[in-house]
Amino acid sequence: MIQKKSKLSLVFKSPLRNNFFFGYYDKSPLNKENNKHLALKVKSIYKLPLMGDSCEIGYFDFKKKGEFVKIAKSNIFNWQQGNMLQWLGPDFNTHIIYNELINNKFVSTIYDLKSKKKSHLKNAIYCVAKNGKIALGIDFERHYWFRRGYAYDGVTNRDKSVPVDLNDGIELIDLKKNTKKKIITLRDVIKLKPLKSMSNSTHYFEHLMFSPNGKKFVFYHRWKKFDGSIYTRLYLANKDGSNLVLLHDVGRLSHLNWINDDNLICFGSAFLSIAGFIRKFNSLKVLLNFFLPIYKSIVKGNSTQGNSSLSKIITGDSYFILSLKGKKRKIFTSVLNKDGHPTFIDGYKKKVITDTYPDKKNKVNLILCDYENESIDQVITLESIKSLNDSAQRCDLHPKLSIDGKFISIDTMNDKVRSVYLYEIT
Repeated sequence: MIQKKSKLSLVFKSPLRNNFFFGYYDKSPLNKENNKHLALKVKSIYKLPLMGDSCEIGYFDFKKKGEFVKIAKSNIFNWQQGNMLQWLGPDFNTHIIYNELINNKFVSTIYDLKSKKKSHLKNAIYCVAKNGKIALGIDFERHYWFRRGYAYDGVTNRDKSVPVDLNDGIELIDLKKNTKKKIITLRDVIKLKPLKSMSNSTHYFEHLMFSPNGKKFVFYHRWKKFDGSIYTRLYLANKDGSNLVLLHDVGRLSHLNWINDDNLICFGSAFLSIAGFIRKFNSLKVLLNFFLPIYKSIVKGNSTQGNSSLSKIITGDSYFILSLKGKKRKIFTSVLNKDGHPTFIDGYKKKVITDTYPDKKNKVNLILCDYENESIDQVITLESIKSLNDSAQRCDLHPKLSIDGKFISIDTMNDKVRSVYLYEIT
């Protein structure tokens, strides 16, 4: 039997006279009918969004030859996650939700495309369950001080600029009742199998994602140590915060996504590696400082530019499947050796779409991979704006899958502006 490869065909580009983008890879910018594509329209792309900067919220209408239809405006956004703009379930067609700043407070707004009416929630959202009933939020005022590239300007609360606030937490937001409840705090996660490296470190939450059925969610607890390195733990909890489980504790985890309700695809260290062992203990910092220059001069390769066989052994970095049942881990594939933003297509053991960061030649790749056959179906190579590559203003491709799995949307600087490209999977 001949294996038929899938292909990506470019079917739409946003107008190059303006800057457009969507944001993160964990949600679809396309409505359920695939005839509207949400986007943010911005002016300058060469600086961090500051107080007073705004973006237009709208959609490309494919019934009108891709015309951009403005529907609202927001006074907050960041380059990585936008302002959490997304279609609201369960119909993913009549309502959108996004974050904005009102009366010196970060809130979320639901917009009805038919009536053109707005309703405001008491809290900014981080992720939304597919049923459109609940969302999760974090303290974006505190996030501003420690994850500037993923936060919003507009509220500068210096009381929040402390390395650890034990009451900082994850909020469960009821979108129908407009209520919120703190369900998990830093106190809860720090006391669960504490490490010495947690001391004198800066702690925060990020990368919250509901499971497809909305019954559970995962999140990162990260702490930045005094030497600048970051330790990452992955947790699992029920939607109300109960049954908190430390799911992955190796220290290195960059990106993940749900495959189905029981499995995740991740990039990072699947198992405790040499680098992970050193990262786990502050007492080994002297050893790290001694060997790091030697390591960099001898070992070629890393997770951004591509791991070599040796660097992969030392860092442990790879794509891997993490099963919630028994916390089992399985190395995903040997054909992908760079960090990216992965999404499974058509359920388990099918196709995967991911991307890479800019290489030394300023090239970024959009990759369509066949999981079952451990092969690459297609690589689309694009360019970035080199001066922005190592800044918070960088433009990751963040490949986003349509609800029906037929289209892939990316953000790109391939044309020297921020653009939206839409590909059809054929």
